[in-house]
Amino acid sequence: MLSIVFTGRNDNYGGNFQQRVFWHLGFNSKWLRYYGIEHEYIFVEWNPVENKPFISESIKSNFPFVKCLVVDAEVNCYLSENKNIQLHEFFAKNVGARRSNGEFVLFTNTDLLFGKKTLEFLASTKIGELDVIRNHRMTINNQPELVNHIVSSDDGLEILENPQVWKNFDHAGGPPHTAASGDFTLCSRHLLDIVTGYDEKIKFASTHLDSRFLHRIYQITKRFHVIDKGYHVDHNRSYFDRPPIEWKKYDIERCINWNFTANLDNYNNGSNWGYVDILDEISRENDLTILKLKSEYKKTTRNIANREPVIPPAFRLYG
Repeated sequence: MLSIVFTGRNDNYGGNFQQRVFWHLGFNSKWLRYYGIEHEYIFVEWNPVENKPFISESIKSNFPFVKCLVVDAEVNCYLSENKNIQLHEFFAKNVGARRSNGEFVLFTNTDLLFGKKTLEFLASTKIGELDVIRNHRMTINNQPELVNHIVSSDDGLEILENPQVWKNFDHAGGPPHTAASGDFTLCSRHLLDIVTGYDEKIKFASTHLDSRFLHRIYQITKRFHVIDKGYHVDHNRSYFDRPPIEWKKYDIERCINWNFTANLDNYNNGSNWGYVDILDEISRENDLTILKLKSEYKKTTRNIANREPVIPPAFRLYG
């Protein structure tokens, strides 16, 4: 079985966030079923905004098959070393992957639509325990009428192949194929357990942990395969739309420019990767699972507002 793990929070990131989640789930689950690919969906809602409904509640109402995990805000406060990061994407994905049931895990994002060749590959190819599967990324225009048609149409896979709906192309790059790897990285649970997931020691940044993860895996196996394209629905404040002046501020606040290949030999989260040692699971009547910090760890939780963005010397690019 394939476990598909993705994450988000109830902050309407990029605008019409819920709609993009629904497009992702509606389109991909339909075609996964069509191709007979046994799968489960796991959504991790990280650090939800206080006094707002969980987006997980809307997901469960519309897509009851999705397993939704809500990671309490106190967990982010305990783990994060940067006050500007509200969503530690790859910590969240570790939480989902560790609690998955599949032999293989696909890490993806809420705005990605799978292509026909990807689905054919997943349906027909025996993936090895040391194989890593990657996609190129094709960004398509975020026009609700267009995307609604793609999602609802029986010809949706063919429409995605039409260059007229394309906007930008991101090549996955040479091995270990790190470009846009947060959108689509597939590997076995066995390999995940060897690597121990994304690096949980990187608490000052939330970007490039996907690249670091692939570089670490590349030390173990060279069996990387790039298949087809994933189709990324564009949104506000995406890579292509963020103004340069905002990028500069964003770079500083989020510690974007750090050496993500440094200290790979010390990359090891241990057997408790995915925070199985610090989180309690609480089930709710509406089928959500709330993950809260265990009481013994709450004593060491500090005020995240005091944690300024600082890249540790060992990970600095320029000394």
